[in-house]
Amino acid sequence: LYTILVTFLLWLMAIPWQRWSKKRAKVFFHAHSPAFSLALILTILAFLASPPTFRVLADETNLSGIAMNMYFLRTITNPLESLPFCEGMSDIVNETLDKRPLFFPFLIFSTHSLSGFRVENVFYLNGVLSFSLLLLFYFLLRCWFSSFLALMGMTLLAAVPVVVICMTSAGFEIANIVFVVLVFLSFTRFLLLQTARLAEFIILTLLLLAQIRYESSLFALVMMPFLFWYLPKSEYASFSYRSFLLPLLFL
Repeated sequence: LYTILVTFLLWLMAIPWQRWSKKRAKVFFHAHSPAFSLALILTILAFLASPPTFRVLADETNLSGIAMNMYFLRTITNPLESLPFCEGMSDIVNETLDKRPLFFPFLIFSTHSLSGFRVENVFYLNGVLSFSLLLLFYFLLRCWFSSFLALMGMTLLAAVPVVVICMTSAGFEIANIVFVVLVFLSFTRFLLLQTARLAEFIILTLLLLAQIRYESSLFALVMMPFLFWYLPKSEYASFSYRSFLLPLLFL
């Protein structure tokens, strides 16, 4: 639990924030207001078309169970059996250490910590992630295409039935795709700027991506050599103290 917490905090610290004036922020949101509005509308329509529910019980309930133990017991175990002893209260009598990565349960746990424990929190989380996915996909397409084509691409993504089902489920698929798109968007920007700060952010994003789904660790194996290939040698000295922790966090 605490390893994931440290990794997530390091990732937040590595985000290449930009100090924008109120005027610049206003111009940005005005320029992309159709994308924000359309992403919100498409997310709402997805939840209306496919009401949120647990679909793959062997996975989704286990992920939520791990998040529940994170919240109540500060452990990363998956509860298997519980014994109720009064209304609304029970003791866990059988639990196991699950094989699944921990970042998505950590996100559910964080949602519980912010709003209180509710089983439905995982659907609110996936709703926010779905909105983020559509926006990030729009900005990725804007790297090469016009605003109109980027909006059409976002709409087509939201029209894929399996995407809609994943948006309204309790699984980690949408979180996984969000970080995949974020990696490609950041890498596209890295090819232009080629800075150590952005490379460090991408590496931490790849690390969290690998902690959502084990298969996603392949992204790190493929993309990290290209990061160091394109990064100028003069930028190596600009890596922060976070870079010394990265090899340990990948273990």
